[in-house]
Amino acid sequence: MSRGISLRTCVGCRAVNERGHLLRLVRQPDGTVQADPQGRLLGRGAYICWSEGCLDVALKRGRFAHAFRGVALLPPEGILWVRRLISSHEAADRL
Repeated sequence: MSRGISLRTCVGCRAVNERGHLLRLVRQPDGTVQADPQGRLLGRGAYICWSEGCLDVALKRGRFAHAFRGVALLPPEGILWVRRLISSHEAADRL
């Protein structure tokens, strides 16, 4: 493995992949979770694959709270936004 590659683990399926191939989610100081597709927001990050299945598993099993080491609130509008990001990313990959 070369030195310059940052590997991260998907909180949904637990697959290890390069940081750039995963969607970063960030916990804000108030405990809410926000998608960070550019990877620039400050705060503790957790990563998921660009797959709705991984998002569903992470939500169902409470893996965001574990990854963020505390309260992690992903409001319904936040979940909807993440699903839209994933859908647009999947559509772009098909082109």
